[in-house]
Amino acid sequence: MSSRALPMPQTARPATAATPAATNPTFVDAVLSEALRLTRRTFLGSGIALVAGLTLLVTAITFYGASATAEGDGFQLMTSQLEAARGLVASVEGSANLLGIVVLSLGAIAVATDYATGLIRLLVQAEPRRWRLIVGKLVALAGLTVGAAALATAVGVAASPILAALTGISTGAWTDGLAWTVASTFLNLALGLFVWTTLGFTIAVVTRSTAAAVAGGIGYVVVFENLLGLVSQTLVSWLPGSAIAALVAGGNQTQDYRTALALSAGYALLGLVVSLAVFQRRDITA
Repeated sequence: MSSRALPMPQTARPATAATPAATNPTFVDAVLSEALRLTRRTFLGSGIALVAGLTLLVTAITFYGASATAEGDGFQLMTSQLEAARGLVASVEGSANLLGIVVLSLGAIAVATDYATGLIRLLVQAEPRRWRLIVGKLVALAGLTVGAAALATAVGVAASPILAALTGISTGAWTDGLAWTVASTFLNLALGLFVWTTLGFTIAVVTRSTAAAVAGGIGYVVVFENLLGLVSQTLVSWLPGSAIAALVAGGNQTQDYRTALALSAGYALLGLVVSLAVFQRRDITA
Protein backbone atom coordinates (compact mmCIF):
# COMPACT_ATOMS: atom_id res chain seq x y z
CA MET A 1 0.00 0.00 0.00
CA SER A 2 1.60 3.21 -1.17
CA SER A 3 1.45 6.20 0.99
CA ARG A 4 0.62 9.57 -0.50
CA ALA A 5 1.12 12.81 1.21
CA LEU A 6 -2.11 14.40 2.17
CA PRO A 7 -2.54 17.98 0.95
CA MET A 8 -1.80 20.53 3.59
CA PRO A 9 -4.85 22.55 4.67
CA GLN A 10 -4.88 26.04 3.15
CA THR A 11 -4.39 28.83 5.59
CA ALA A 12 -5.75 32.33 5.33
CA ARG A 13 -3.66 34.59 3.18
CA PRO A 14 -1.72 37.12 5.18
CA ALA A 15 -3.16 40.59 5.17
CA THR A 16 -1.41 42.96 2.87
CA ALA A 17 -0.90 46.66 3.28
CA ALA A 18 -3.79 47.29 0.90
CA THR A 19 -6.29 45.19 2.88
CA PRO A 20 -6.84 47.56 5.83
CA ALA A 21 -7.29 50.52 3.53
CA ALA A 22 -10.04 48.72 1.63
CA THR A 23 -11.99 47.80 4.79
CA ASN A 24 -11.06 50.70 7.02
CA PRO A 25 -11.67 53.97 5.14
CA THR A 26 -10.00 57.08 6.44
CA PHE A 27 -11.59 60.43 7.15
CA VAL A 28 -10.18 61.75 3.86
CA ASP A 29 -11.98 58.89 2.07
CA ALA A 30 -15.24 59.98 3.69
CA VAL A 31 -14.74 63.57 2.52
CA LEU A 32 -13.81 62.53 -1.03
CA SER A 33 -16.79 60.18 -1.23
CA GLU A 34 -19.17 62.97 -0.26
CA ALA A 35 -17.47 65.45 -2.57
CA LEU A 36 -17.84 63.06 -5.49
CA ARG A 37 -21.59 62.78 -4.96
CA LEU A 38 -22.06 66.50 -4.32
CA THR A 39 -20.31 67.51 -7.53
CA ARG A 40 -22.60 65.53 -9.82
CA ARG A 41 -23.87 67.62 -12.71
CA THR A 42 -27.50 68.08 -11.65
CA PHE A 43 -26.69 69.09 -8.07
CA LEU A 44 -23.72 71.33 -8.83
CA GLY A 45 -25.26 72.84 -11.96
CA SER A 46 -28.41 73.88 -10.12
CA GLY A 47 -26.38 75.50 -7.38
CA ILE A 48 -24.21 77.47 -9.83
CA ALA A 49 -27.26 78.72 -11.74
CA LEU A 50 -29.08 79.81 -8.59
CA VAL A 51 -26.07 81.58 -7.04
CA ALA A 52 -25.18 83.44 -10.24
CA GLY A 53 -28.78 84.31 -11.06
CA LEU A 54 -29.65 85.64 -7.61
CA THR A 55 -26.46 87.68 -7.41
CA LEU A 56 -27.20 89.31 -10.76
CA LEU A 57 -30.79 89.99 -9.68
CA VAL A 58 -29.75 91.60 -6.39
CA THR A 59 -27.06 93.65 -8.18
CA ALA A 60 -29.61 95.00 -10.64
CA ILE A 61 -32.08 95.83 -7.87
CA THR A 62 -29.36 97.48 -5.80
CA PHE A 63 -28.28 99.90 -8.54
CA TYR A 64 -31.63 100.60 -10.19
CA GLY A 65 -33.32 101.02 -6.81
CA ALA A 66 -30.75 103.38 -5.32
CA SER A 67 -32.14 106.57 -3.83
CA ALA A 68 -30.39 109.94 -3.96
CA THR A 69 -32.27 111.44 -1.02
CA ALA A 70 -33.03 108.88 1.68
CA GLU A 71 -32.21 105.31 2.56
CA GLY A 72 -35.06 102.97 1.80
CA ASP A 73 -35.96 99.49 2.90
CA GLY A 74 -34.84 96.04 1.79
CA PHE A 75 -32.26 96.22 -0.97
CA GLN A 76 -32.51 99.99 -1.43
CA LEU A 77 -29.37 101.99 -0.67
CA MET A 78 -28.46 105.65 -1.01
CA THR A 79 -26.55 106.69 -4.10
CA SER A 80 -23.78 108.01 -1.85
CA GLN A 81 -23.34 104.53 -0.37
CA LEU A 82 -22.88 103.00 -3.80
CA GLU A 83 -20.40 105.69 -4.75
CA ALA A 84 -18.27 104.95 -1.67
CA ALA A 85 -15.32 102.54 -1.69
CA ARG A 86 -17.49 99.55 -0.73
CA GLY A 87 -20.12 100.34 -3.33
CA LEU A 88 -18.45 97.79 -5.59
CA VAL A 89 -19.44 94.95 -3.25
CA ALA A 90 -22.70 96.39 -1.91
CA SER A 91 -24.82 94.00 -3.96
CA VAL A 92 -22.77 91.00 -2.83
CA GLU A 93 -23.31 91.95 0.81
CA GLY A 94 -27.00 92.55 0.14
CA SER A 95 -27.46 89.10 -1.37
CA ALA A 96 -26.15 87.25 1.71
CA ASN A 97 -29.48 86.01 3.07
CA LEU A 98 -30.90 85.05 -0.33
CA LEU A 99 -27.75 83.11 -1.10
CA GLY A 100 -28.07 81.67 2.39
CA ILE A 101 -31.41 80.16 1.41
CA VAL A 102 -29.73 78.52 -1.59
CA VAL A 103 -26.88 76.92 0.35
CA LEU A 104 -29.22 75.98 3.21
CA SER A 105 -31.44 74.17 0.71
CA LEU A 106 -28.51 72.42 -0.98
CA GLY A 107 -27.15 71.29 2.37
CA ALA A 108 -30.56 69.97 3.37
CA ILE A 109 -30.97 68.13 0.05
CA ALA A 110 -27.52 66.54 0.40
CA VAL A 111 -28.47 65.09 3.79
CA ALA A 112 -32.14 64.23 3.33
CA THR A 113 -31.58 62.48 0.00
CA ASP A 114 -29.46 59.85 1.76
CA TYR A 115 -32.44 58.96 3.93
CA ALA A 116 -34.97 59.08 1.09
CA THR A 117 -32.94 56.71 -1.11
CA GLY A 118 -31.83 54.40 1.69
CA LEU A 119 -28.19 55.16 0.95
CA ILE A 120 -27.61 56.12 4.57
CA ARG A 121 -27.82 52.43 5.61
CA LEU A 122 -25.05 51.47 3.22
CA LEU A 123 -22.92 54.39 4.36
CA VAL A 124 -23.28 53.44 8.01
CA GLN A 125 -22.39 49.84 7.24
CA ALA A 126 -19.29 50.89 5.31
CA GLU A 127 -18.22 53.42 7.93
CA PRO A 128 -19.58 52.58 11.40
CA ARG A 129 -17.85 55.61 12.92
CA ARG A 130 -20.75 57.90 12.27
CA TRP A 131 -18.96 61.10 13.23
CA ARG A 132 -16.80 60.65 10.11
CA LEU A 133 -19.89 60.54 7.90
CA ILE A 134 -21.33 63.69 9.44
CA VAL A 135 -18.14 65.72 9.55
CA GLY A 136 -17.00 64.41 6.16
CA LYS A 137 -20.22 65.55 4.52
CA LEU A 138 -20.03 68.93 6.24
CA VAL A 139 -16.43 69.44 5.09
CA ALA A 140 -17.44 68.59 1.51
CA LEU A 141 -20.35 71.03 1.76
CA ALA A 142 -17.99 73.66 3.15
CA GLY A 143 -15.93 73.35 -0.02
CA LEU A 144 -19.00 73.95 -2.15
CA THR A 145 -19.94 76.90 0.08
CA VAL A 146 -16.55 78.51 -0.50
CA GLY A 147 -17.07 78.00 -4.23
CA ALA A 148 -20.51 79.62 -4.02
CA ALA A 149 -19.03 82.63 -2.20
CA ALA A 150 -16.29 82.96 -4.82
CA LEU A 151 -18.83 82.78 -7.66
CA ALA A 152 -21.17 85.33 -6.05
CA THR A 153 -18.30 87.72 -5.37
CA ALA A 154 -16.99 87.41 -8.93
CA VAL A 155 -20.43 87.94 -10.47
CA GLY A 156 -21.23 90.92 -8.23
CA VAL A 157 -17.87 92.61 -8.78
CA ALA A 158 -18.03 92.04 -12.54
CA ALA A 159 -21.62 93.26 -12.92
CA SER A 160 -21.43 96.30 -10.63
CA PRO A 161 -19.33 98.57 -12.92
CA ILE A 162 -21.65 97.82 -15.84
CA LEU A 163 -24.77 98.64 -13.85
CA ALA A 164 -23.10 101.68 -12.31
CA ALA A 165 -22.48 103.04 -15.81
CA LEU A 166 -26.08 102.34 -16.81
CA THR A 167 -27.49 104.10 -13.74
CA GLY A 168 -25.06 107.03 -13.57
CA ILE A 169 -23.34 105.94 -10.36
CA SER A 170 -19.81 107.30 -9.95
CA THR A 171 -17.15 104.60 -9.45
CA GLY A 172 -14.16 106.84 -8.75
CA ALA A 173 -13.84 105.76 -5.11
CA TRP A 174 -14.01 102.04 -5.88
CA THR A 175 -10.27 101.79 -6.51
CA ASP A 176 -9.46 102.77 -2.91
CA GLY A 177 -8.31 99.55 -1.19
CA LEU A 178 -9.81 97.51 -4.02
CA ALA A 179 -7.98 94.25 -3.28
CA TRP A 180 -8.83 94.30 0.43
CA THR A 181 -12.45 95.24 -0.24
CA VAL A 182 -12.98 92.27 -2.57
CA ALA A 183 -10.97 89.80 -0.48
CA SER A 184 -12.67 90.69 2.81
CA THR A 185 -16.10 90.53 1.19
CA PHE A 186 -15.38 87.07 -0.20
CA LEU A 187 -14.08 85.81 3.16
CA ASN A 188 -17.01 87.18 5.15
CA LEU A 189 -19.53 85.88 2.62
CA ALA A 190 -17.94 82.41 2.73
CA LEU A 191 -18.15 82.39 6.53
CA GLY A 192 -21.75 83.57 6.51
CA LEU A 193 -22.86 81.06 3.90
CA PHE A 194 -21.17 78.25 5.81
CA VAL A 195 -23.32 79.07 8.83
CA TRP A 196 -26.44 78.83 6.65
CA THR A 197 -25.19 75.53 5.24
CA THR A 198 -24.69 74.17 8.74
CA LEU A 199 -28.18 75.22 9.81
CA GLY A 200 -29.78 73.52 6.78
CA PHE A 201 -27.61 70.48 7.40
CA THR A 202 -28.76 70.31 11.03
CA ILE A 203 -32.47 70.67 10.26
CA ALA A 204 -32.21 67.89 7.67
CA VAL A 205 -30.37 65.56 10.07
CA VAL A 206 -33.02 66.11 12.72
CA THR A 207 -36.10 65.92 10.47
CA ARG A 208 -34.71 63.71 7.65
CA SER A 209 -36.86 65.83 5.36
CA THR A 210 -35.78 68.15 2.56
CA ALA A 211 -39.15 69.89 2.54
CA ALA A 212 -39.01 70.67 6.27
CA ALA A 213 -35.50 72.08 6.05
CA VAL A 214 -36.11 74.20 2.96
CA ALA A 215 -39.53 75.46 4.05
CA GLY A 216 -38.26 76.16 7.55
CA GLY A 217 -35.22 78.03 6.26
CA ILE A 218 -37.16 80.17 3.82
CA GLY A 219 -39.91 80.87 6.33
CA TYR A 220 -37.38 81.86 8.95
CA VAL A 221 -35.36 84.19 6.74
CA VAL A 222 -38.27 85.80 4.90
CA VAL A 223 -40.98 85.85 7.56
CA PHE A 224 -39.95 85.15 11.15
CA GLU A 225 -37.13 87.64 11.71
CA ASN A 226 -38.99 90.38 9.83
CA LEU A 227 -42.11 89.89 11.94
CA LEU A 228 -40.11 89.73 15.16
CA GLY A 229 -38.38 92.95 14.12
CA LEU A 230 -41.70 94.74 14.44
CA VAL A 231 -41.61 93.87 18.15
CA SER A 232 -37.92 94.21 19.03
CA GLN A 233 -35.02 95.09 16.75
CA THR A 234 -32.61 94.45 19.60
CA LEU A 235 -33.74 90.85 19.92
CA VAL A 236 -33.59 90.30 16.15
CA SER A 237 -29.97 91.46 16.01
CA TRP A 238 -28.96 88.39 18.03
CA LEU A 239 -30.68 85.91 15.72
CA PRO A 240 -28.89 84.01 12.90
CA GLY A 241 -30.17 86.02 9.91
CA SER A 242 -29.21 89.40 11.36
CA ALA A 243 -25.92 88.15 12.78
CA ILE A 244 -24.88 86.63 9.44
CA ALA A 245 -25.90 89.76 7.54
CA ALA A 246 -23.76 91.86 9.91
CA LEU A 247 -20.87 89.42 9.49
CA VAL A 248 -20.99 89.61 5.68
CA ALA A 249 -21.16 93.42 5.80
CA GLY A 250 -18.13 93.57 8.10
CA GLY A 251 -20.33 94.99 10.85
CA ASN A 252 -23.29 97.34 10.58
CA GLN A 253 -25.34 99.81 12.60
CA THR A 254 -26.96 97.13 14.75
CA GLN A 255 -23.97 94.88 15.43
CA ASP A 256 -20.19 95.17 15.26
CA TYR A 257 -18.07 92.68 13.32
CA ARG A 258 -16.58 90.80 16.28
CA THR A 259 -19.96 90.22 17.88
CA ALA A 260 -21.43 89.06 14.57
CA LEU A 261 -18.50 86.69 14.00
CA ALA A 262 -18.78 85.22 17.50
CA LEU A 263 -22.54 84.74 17.20
CA SER A 264 -22.28 83.16 13.75
CA ALA A 265 -19.54 80.78 14.91
CA GLY A 266 -21.68 79.86 17.90
CA TYR A 267 -24.68 79.00 15.70
CA ALA A 268 -22.49 76.88 13.40
CA LEU A 269 -20.94 75.03 16.34
CA LEU A 270 -24.36 74.46 17.91
CA GLY A 271 -25.61 73.00 14.63
CA LEU A 272 -22.65 70.62 14.40
CA VAL A 273 -23.08 69.44 18.01
CA VAL A 274 -26.80 68.81 17.54
CA SER A 275 -26.20 66.95 14.26
CA LEU A 276 -23.56 64.71 15.84
CA ALA A 277 -25.69 63.98 18.89
CA VAL A 278 -28.79 63.08 16.88
CA PHE A 279 -26.98 61.04 14.23
CA GLN A 280 -24.91 59.06 16.76
CA ARG A 281 -28.00 57.99 18.72
CA ARG A 282 -30.42 57.45 15.87
CA ASP A 283 -31.43 53.89 15.00
CA ILE A 284 -30.90 53.49 11.26
CA THR A 285 -32.85 50.44 10.10
CA ALA A 286 -34.08 49.07 6.80
